[in-house]
Amino acid sequence: MQASYGPRVLLFGADYVWPERTFEIAAPVVVASGGEVVGTVYLPLVPSDFTALVRAVRAARPDYILALFPAVWGDALKALDDAGLLTDDLGIGTTFLGDVDLAGLAGALLAPLSSLTPQYGTRFLVPAFLVVLLGRPGSLGGLVVAGAVLGGSLAAAQFVIGPVTAEIAVIGLVVVLLRLIRGVPMRRADAARVPAQH
Repeated sequence: MQASYGPRVLLFGADYVWPERTFEIAAPVVVASGGEVVGTVYLPLVPSDFTALVRAVRAARPDYILALFPAVWGDALKALDDAGLLTDDLGIGTTFLGDVDLAGLAGALLAPLSSLTPQYGTRFLVPAFLVVLLGRPGSLGGLVVAGAVLGGSLAAAQFVIGPVTAEIAVIGLVVVLLRLIRGVPMRRADAARVPAQH
């Protein structure tokens, strides 16, 4: 980007860990290659107001913008265009690696280990869902422990009673554990007795 547009870059991303950490790494690389970071703008994950971006571009006059904001990038470009700042002289650099890319990478890594079919992912769907339920969403440590326990249990059970029976037994055990630990109702009559949690 520097060779095509110039050395001055404005970093623009969502106010969360991925863009913030990426820009911490990118800024020294830009400087080491003869560039200059003229500003950094972070907006909420789903913004409706791009005034801060427009002001930063107007004030800093960057040669290009490095954006890590896939969800609203089109709205950001429209705001810059409406302000008359989106010109042919302004370079736009984006790098996005999202959930779909990671799923594709996982498929590519698993392909040499077994044959791929369109239904391949269903084999992992129920165990992954159970790991999230056991480990509590939002708790990385809980997810890691739940994944290790469920994966270890499956591996040990498959060694003893075979793969199909092991999956049925372990998944059934997890469902019972969820009911006992979390009070997840297993029957409609039980659901009516569970008090609402606020």
